Amino acid sequence: MIIAIDGSNSISGGAVVYLINLLKYAEPEKCGIKKVLLYGYKKLLENIEDRQWLEKIYEPELDNGISSRLKWLWVKFPKLVRKSNLVFFAAANYTKIDPPFVSLCHNILPFANLGEIYRFSHLSLINKYRRVLQTRCFGNSKGVIFLSNYAKNIVLKKLKKTPKHIEVIPHGMPERFFNYPKRQKDISKYTNENPFRFLYISAIASYKYQWNVIKAFYILFKKRFPVHVDFIGPVYENSAYKILMRTLKEYDPIGHFAKYIGTIPYNKIHGIYKNYDACIFASVYETFGVPLLEAMGSGLPIASSDFELTREILDDNAVYFDSKKPESIAEAVVKLIEDKKLREKIAWSNFEKAKKYTWNKCADRTFKFFKLVYDKLAI
Repeated sequence: MIIAIDGSNSISGGAVVYLINLLKYAEPEKCGIKKVLLYGYKKLLENIEDRQWLEKIYEPELDNGISSRLKWLWVKFPKLVRKSNLVFFAAANYTKIDPPFVSLCHNILPFANLGEIYRFSHLSLINKYRRVLQTRCFGNSKGVIFLSNYAKNIVLKKLKKTPKHIEVIPHGMPERFFNYPKRQKDISKYTNENPFRFLYISAIASYKYQWNVIKAFYILFKKRFPVHVDFIGPVYENSAYKILMRTLKEYDPIGHFAKYIGTIPYNKIHGIYKNYDACIFASVYETFGVPLLEAMGSGLPIASSDFELTREILDDNAVYFDSKKPESIAEAVVKLIEDKKLREKIAWSNFEKAKKYTWNKCADRTFKFFKLVYDKLAI
């Protein structure tokens, strides 16, 4: 059995990390898969470990712009995979091909309420276009992998044609992130010079509500709570970045209680968590929520937005808030910092739960799903 993987659209951090770890920990021979063909651009292939069963195929067109990548996908890719038994669209690309294919849902944003998020912006139009492509991809797939039940439920409601085989397979957790929870201290032990430090790692986007977190910490600053929050993440939306910087300038121009640090390479991000006392997460749309899993493994207590995905990952092991209301965020933060035992419970419960998310398990379940789908086709 030969599987071909389309890596042409695996460009952003999460999609790249997924392929790197999936292929690093996979043992396809156990499923009767003799060879895996990965088609990708130069940088992606350089980051993928060599494996005896893996053939990395460099396609120069994929190092160019989106028009070149699409032309390759529509014209060349169907010819390349004719002799493959199964194709895996790892980023929900879609083009008409002869072999059956499985797809992965790595982005539910096109299926969200775009008007609520982007109103009538170009981002709304882009995601509407993505919805059309992904709807075709999922509807014509023989099997679809979702990263969470939340993502599965969101997407399936929008599909007219439901895939026959569906599987929920979460991401894994790299071992380098694991760090035993710290011994929790009473909030009275912290000062303005040595504050209780919160970390918010996520892309800068309109549905992440970083600016409301700043407003919440301003409320706490005025009440003399010794807390500080740092924001780390790439800019996905320039408009959101402008709001973030404008809010920082208005509420904390000197950086007394909040600061945007910028982007940190993924291979170094695990060391960042060790410098903080808790994690805060205010996003309201996520396919999986990797920063939550990283915070769990890093042993940090968590204050989080309250919606189906965060409940699915964290259960009751978080202090929840409404991201759209700074007062709600502030109340949750106060509840967390004033209750040392609660922090300890949250940190240890999530730390133990994070151990269940391994890349070995993710890779094993994924390739077993490939085999299942292929075997069912023969019946």
